Amino acid sequence: MAVKFDRPSATLRSARGPGRAGAVTAGAGGSRRRARLSELALGVVVVAVCALGVVLWHNSTTSTESVLVLGRTLRAGEELRADALRVEEVHLGATVGHVGAADSRRVVGKTATADLPAGTLVTDALFAGRPPVPAGSTVVAAALVPGQFATFQLRAGQAVTAIRTGGATSAEPDAGAVLAPATVYEVHALDDTAGTWIVSLLVPEAAAPSVASAAAARSLSLALTGAAP
Repeated sequence: MAVKFDRPSATLRSARGPGRAGAVTAGAGGSRRRARLSELALGVVVVAVCALGVVLWHNSTTSTESVLVLGRTLRAGEELRADALRVEEVHLGATVGHVGAADSRRVVGKTATADLPAGTLVTDALFAGRPPVPAGSTVVAAALVPGQFATFQLRAGQAVTAIRTGGATSAEPDAGAVLAPATVYEVHALDDTAGTWIVSLLVPEAAAPSVASAAAARSLSLALTGAAP
């Protein structure tokens, strides 16, 4: 007995074909979208973790502290006084040198080793202690105005010659006489209209009276005699 199988008609194949293909296509597209969403979510997590790591690293290597900065310009060789300092809150790295607001005694009274502009972060390396006064020497202070300096770059350690010049009110009988070789001990600028500088000089004891007398009479001038160390 013969069995007869009927082939699906073209109409039926046409009706089934597109529907099944469309179902497969739709399923594949959904899988791809889900994969992209997963990748996007993973990327967001990675970025967030990296950002958090940067923040934690920054916080571990920097801190906000109350530190000392210069409130005005300081010249090389000038003594650091308390009124030249101000306190600021700044972010500092672990390796940045500084002097805390409560440690001003570490630097006040020392001399600047270079010209320092206002706003400079104060560190121990920028200042040096006063040199000791050698035996047989004396420190004499003089208030000098422009014209009595050989240079306005005087700083501690420079070799100078103290010379008597004509006084402000009368001519000195020995004007032009060399009083003594000297060494600049420290300098300090006054905030006056005359541009006065207080210069402390290290002079031999025997010459101290004549240098001090010329300084008091405003008849003292300084000439550079050697390069700064």
